[in-house]
Amino acid sequence: MKGLIQKADDNLPVTDAEVVTDVQPVKGDVVKKQDDKPTLKDAVVSNFPKILDLASDILDIIGTKVKTSAEIAKMEQTRLNLIAETEKYVKEYEAETHRKLSKIDKVSLMLRDYNNCVNPKMTSADFTKVISDIIEKC
Repeated sequence: MKGLIQKADDNLPVTDAEVVTDVQPVKGDVVKKQDDKPTLKDAVVSNFPKILDLASDILDIIGTKVKTSAEIAKMEQTRLNLIAETEKYVKEYEAETHRKLSKIDKVSLMLRDYNNCVNPKMTSADFTKVISDIIEKC
């Protein structure tokens, strides 16, 4: 095998990497081994403040997402309430319209009957007054 390195104490073969036993950490910079290859641990240690900032930003984003979801749910409930209120108004308006049309139909029938009978005792003004009173009471 190419590049075998022998350990000095027990003469056992090792792969291409050299075993380093004395690593000294350096403040502020990435801690490097004697062969200038940083390890994951060294990178985490030297970048820990940045990692904490990222974790804080992630928590802020999650909090914003939760608030947004709550606001969307509130808006959805408002939308459903508005739809229900609109449907109620439409039904009431249709009922009122139907009631008014019913009155108009009744008055139309009364006028037709009046014109067919032509009661000499009742003038058209008297008939109009009677009809107006009936409509107001309905």
